Amino acid sequence: MADIMNSLEIAFKERLEALGISDTVVLDFNEKIEGESVIIISLKELKKLEPILEGKLYRAMLEGHLTGVWKVDGSVTDAVKKRNDALEAIMREFLYTKVGGARVRLLKWEKDIRQDIVDERRYYVLFDVTLEIELNMR
Repeated sequence: MADIMNSLEIAFKERLEALGISDTVVLDFNEKIEGESVIIISLKELKKLEPILEGKLYRAMLEGHLTGVWKVDGSVTDAVKKRNDALEAIMREFLYTKVGGARVRLLKWEKDIRQDIVDERRYYVLFDVTLEIELNMR
C-alpha cells in the first residue's frame, strides 16, 4: 500500500505543479520550501477499506488535504488575490476528477489569514481544501 500512496502523492504533486499556482509544492515539511507560497499535500486518513469483487480487489476511501500558505510582510491584499486565484484553480481542477488512477472529489475548503506571533508585520494567508479519494487496489 505504501507504493500506491507514494505514487498517488507524486501524481497530486505533478498536477499541482502543472497548474503553476504556487512557488513550491511539497509532500511534507521536510522538503525545501522556496519562494513566498507553498501548497502542502497531505493524504492523511484512511476512512474505509472494503473488499470488492469477491475479495479480489479492495476499495479504499481516503481523506486528503491541500493546504496553501502565502507568507506576506506588510499588506495582504496581493496575497489574498493570489490565494483566491489558486483556490479557484484547485476547485476547477479537483471538483470531481481522477488523479493517479484514483477518483477525487472536493468536499470543502476553508480560508484564513493569520498574524505571525513573533513578527507583527508578517502575515500568513491560508487555505485548506479537503478531498475525498477513492482508490481500488489489489
